[in-house]
Amino acid sequence: KRFSMVQAGGRDQIKAQLLAMADEFLAGWDSFETVLEDTAKNYTCKRFVGDDNIACVVIKYRCEGLTEEQWARWVADPTVVSAAVNQKLTRIELPDDDGHRVRLLKMKMPMLISNRSTLTTFYDHTKEDGTRVLLHSSQGNEGLVAANQNRIDGDVVSNNVLTYMSWKPYDGGIYLEHVVKMDPAGMIPDFIKKKAAARMSNTLFVITDYLMHGTIPEPIF
Repeated sequence: KRFSMVQAGGRDQIKAQLLAMADEFLAGWDSFETVLEDTAKNYTCKRFVGDDNIACVVIKYRCEGLTEEQWARWVADPTVVSAAVNQKLTRIELPDDDGHRVRLLKMKMPMLISNRSTLTTFYDHTKEDGTRVLLHSSQGNEGLVAANQNRIDGDVVSNNVLTYMSWKPYDGGIYLEHVVKMDPAGMIPDFIKKKAAARMSNTLFVITDYLMHGTIPEPIF
């Protein structure tokens, strides 16, 4: 018997909750701490830590020169790009759940630190002004985690609370907004947290440099 993967309300309800969460974080932009700003490139990253002690990163980037054709490679499957720019990350395509793409992302951690698995489900959305949105989350994936224990293979299961990307082309580039709230779960040393945070703040540079120029960054750790 197939697992019942989500509760009543299903994926549509989860999608609505995730969009509302993203809107809330974007609305708080002015009050968040700026952690990276490159005014010449119209790139700003801000950070906020909520009552749950999980950091949220919000990035706005007016990316000059990024074409819709280049960006389409990311839209086709963001996890392919994530794995291409992060040698420590492998991706496993799982069957769709209620019409939504599902991916298992496995992160190889340094010695003595447990590897991480993140099971995440994708949602598409278009705003009234034509802005496209692609978001994914671990929310509602408890049944999928249970069904994929053999693939998780003893990893610590991290919680992708929300990963959100919106994009709108303009004459000469694409305007991007990115929200990430990720709970790695378990113990992670501060030096790893700092390296991960630094990469997170640069993430739209990493993605667009890869799509535009084929650039692959140094390993995170």
